[in-house]
Amino acid sequence: MVLDVGSMAVSTFYGRTADAMHMDMLTRLHGEVDSVSGLAYFSNQRYDNFHRSVWGVGQNMALKRRG
Repeated sequence: MVLDVGSMAVSTFYGRTADAMHMDMLTRLHGEVDSVSGLAYFSNQRYDNFHRSVWGVGQNMALKRRG
């Protein structure tokens, strides 16, 4: 069996990055959320941030298409 070292390095890098982001989110979640209402607020805040970033990407794509 032949292993592609380059793809393994990329896979390991992204795996570690994803693990770090996951741990950071759990740390923030544990620190910020003390109740069910806090969890709902945390969830809505994450959605709002995602929605704003996606909307910005759509606006940039529309501007590029126009010229």
